Parts: sequence; C-alpha cells; structure tokens
Amino acid sequence: MTDDSIFNGWMQSGTVRRIDVPMYGDMPLVAEIQAIEADIEEAKKGASKVQTINKVDPTRELEATLDAMYERLNESRSVWTVRALTTAEAREITEKFPNPISPKSIDAKATDAEAETYATRFQKFRHDYEIVDTERNLRFVHHGVVKIVTDGGEQAGISLDDLRAMFEAAYGRQRITVLLKAVNDATTGDVAIERPTLPGESGSDRA
Repeated sequence: MTDDSIFNGWMQSGTVRRIDVPMYGDMPLVAEIQAIEADIEEAKKGASKVQTINKVDPTRELEATLDAMYERLNESRSVWTVRALTTAEAREITEKFPNPISPKSIDAKATDAEAETYATRFQKFRHDYEIVDTERNLRFVHHGVVKIVTDGGEQAGISLDDLRAMFEAAYGRQRITVLLKAVNDATTGDVAIERPTLPGESGSDRA
C-alpha cells in the first residue's frame, strides 16, 4: 500500500459529527408548559400541609393539564439533524459574505457635524452588517442541516428559501439561532464558525 493510499484510507475512515435538535412548531405552547411547570413547583412547596388537611394533592390537576399539553406539543415536534461543516465550507461562506467596513472612529474633538456624519455612517454599517451576518448564518445552517423528521415523514436538508421563510416567521430568529449553535457545536474541534465582534460589542453580547 502506498503512502497516499494509507493517508486517504485514514481520512475516509473518519465520521462527521452529527447532532439531533428537537424543534417545536407550537412555540406559544412551550411558554404555557413552562408556566404550568412553575405553578406545579410552587404548589409542591405547600402540598404537604394541604394534603394533611384535605387529603387532596393540589398538583394533581396541574399535572394532568401538563400531560395533555405535552401531548399537543409532541404533535408539532420535529427533529433536525445537523452535521459539522468542513473547513472549506466555512471558509467559502465567510469569504463570500465578508463584513462591511466599519466607519473610522472620531475623537472627542470632533465637531457636531462630524459626529452626526459618523453616527449616520455607523448606523448604515450596523444595518449592512446585520444583512451580511444573517446571510452567512442562513448558509451555515443550510449546509449543516442533513435531514428533518416530523410525524409527516422525513426530508433531506432544507433550501435557503425555506430557511429565510422560517427566519422571517414568528420565532424564526430563535429557531435559526438554535440551529446555528448546533451546527457550531458539531463543527467545534474541526473548525469553529467565528462571528466577528462589532465595535462596542463584547463576546457575551453575541446572539
């Protein structure tokens, strides 16, 4: 066996990390479930005393309601499988959508007119950055999604148009953020998807 064959065999023997991400179509129901769960925890604090007096568990009705809500939630459940991106994929996306150039900062001696001009330019920069960042993130997710499984069946991947529609819909930004994080987590160790920090923004401020 040649050295090239050994190398190629070793490269092909590896597997690509995948992560399953549960997603729910009925997002308002998730908030309702969380509220009921909080009510149950609160009720349990005084449950012992109430049961002693009335012989009734005050959490029973809440838990029955919660079970019914979980049944409804599972009907809207889907599982998105995402994979790690290759270095080439991440680089191609990043190079295709570079960050806009930020305006040159001004010092404390700037005139009101200069400050106003800077503010206008910076506002445009932030707007342009959001557009570029969104397009980058949608493509990271587009490349990373392997399949989507629902009660209705299984779909291989997802188109950019469908991702944009999801992004613009209610709860879309949250869903894209969850999927992007999963793709990034799957990729970590091979290549990290770096999101540049904006001027005046700390790492903890990133979405």
